[in-house]
Amino acid sequence: MEKEILIGKRIKLVPISMEGLDDMHDYSTMPEFFKFFEYEPFKNIDETKNYLERLVMESNSNETNFWFIEINDGKIIGTFGIVKIDERRKSAELKFGISPRYWNQGYFSEAMELVLKNLFQKLDFHRIVVLTHADNAGTIKGLINAGFQREGTLRDYLLYENGERFDVIIFSILKNEFSNRIKWNPT
Repeated sequence: MEKEILIGKRIKLVPISMEGLDDMHDYSTMPEFFKFFEYEPFKNIDETKNYLERLVMESNSNETNFWFIEINDGKIIGTFGIVKIDERRKSAELKFGISPRYWNQGYFSEAMELVLKNLFQKLDFHRIVVLTHADNAGTIKGLINAGFQREGTLRDYLLYENGERFDVIIFSILKNEFSNRIKWNPT
């Protein structure tokens, strides 16, 4: 998959790199950022560095691509990734995380719109999936607003480090649903 910069009104999605380590570490130590993730906040810069190195390495494959979400002042406020890319089926799964300091400010919606336009309009994908914690009301609302449909529940899918298990909800959007939502004719 081509590693390009996607430019919006208030953000740009830039290919993930080690240059964003400090900004990523800033939000990767925040407990509220990890509320709906299976693992704990990073304890030190080395843990963040190891995670970021893994994302950079995975983004060098044909099955994964991660961007940093960068606001207009150059600050990195999160990541947005395409994983499990299936070229034959023209499908993929999205993963994302935004610093709690920037929640409820429309950055998620803008990033989602940029990625969906790129996947559906430019790369001709057919189906995009997101899995999210069943209690993550903010993400669920954002996905519904972006046109995603709820497909079902994966029971006890997440396993937290303390042994608790949680359900995730599967959401998806198809190319024609996205096209109808933004009044774009793909033919």
